[in-house]
Amino acid sequence: MNTTSHYFTTDRRDDGTTFTLLTDDAPIWLADAIYEAHDGELPNDWRYAIAARIVDLLDEAQADGIDWGDDLITQVADDLVEWRTSRLFQWVADDPLRLGYVDDAPLFGEGDVASRVRTGQFNAIEMMTRTLVAAFNDAQMDGLA
Repeated sequence: MNTTSHYFTTDRRDDGTTFTLLTDDAPIWLADAIYEAHDGELPNDWRYAIAARIVDLLDEAQADGIDWGDDLITQVADDLVEWRTSRLFQWVADDPLRLGYVDDAPLFGEGDVASRVRTGQFNAIEMMTRTLVAAFNDAQMDGLA
């Protein structure tokens, strides 16, 4: 697969906040994968920013000759999950349907609420990574990447 990181860029809103988006020349298969990776959510900054970071890590792994198997997918999710509690709770507050990820998170021992939310976010990022890897593999098979 060719590097796909260059299909992401950042822009600035009128209020000064920055956001990540696809470039105008991004292939349709990547846009479709990003849409699917939103898992039913409306387009939002968190999903685009995480997708860009996933693609960066996948590009680095490819350049290093690392297989895109389950170990890498788990490592990517682990690297990108938020560790600051306030940001974890903001992640849920931004879209309360994300509580579904938290509800699906296994309870290990006597984990606190932040640990459950963190595991839920890990699951969301892992799903996004699997979606993007599958799209890249399909695009490669079709000669599009």
